[in-house]
This record gives sequence, C-alpha cells and structure tokens, in this order.
Amino acid sequence: MLLELYVHHSLYERVKHVSVVQDQSFGIHVFR
Repeated sequence: MLLELYVHHSLYERVKHVSVVQDQSFGIHVFR
C-alpha cells in the first residue's frame, strides 16, 4: 500500500507539471 501511494504521488506530481487542470481532476479521483 505504501509503495502504491508513492507511485501515485510521483504520478500526481508529473500530471501537475503536465497540466494543472488534469492534476485537479486526478486529485479528486484519488481522494474519492
């Protein structure tokens, strides 16, 4: 689970760099 969270965090940061809008959408999906 910890490893999965780490991977998600890395992906989250990458998406943030790619697009802020996509980052927000991804964040909502992760939190929900």
